[in-house]
Amino acid sequence: MFNLPCFVHSDWVEKLPESEDMEQDMLDFAYEPDPKRSRLTCQLQVTDDLDGLIVQMPEQQI
Repeated sequence: MFNLPCFVHSDWVEKLPESEDMEQDMLDFAYEPDPKRSRLTCQLQVTDDLDGLIVQMPEQQI
């Protein structure tokens, strides 16, 4: 499992469960994190409810 940060499309942010403190702490080390849209890919559980989810990868990883 990889802890890669991604940016969740703004239309999907409210549809995801809130991130936990540990995830937020790990995102502090991401390249240019967005407090609202940044998530760790390993924390996004793919379900039918997320069909069509749009994420973007940052330009670089630290």
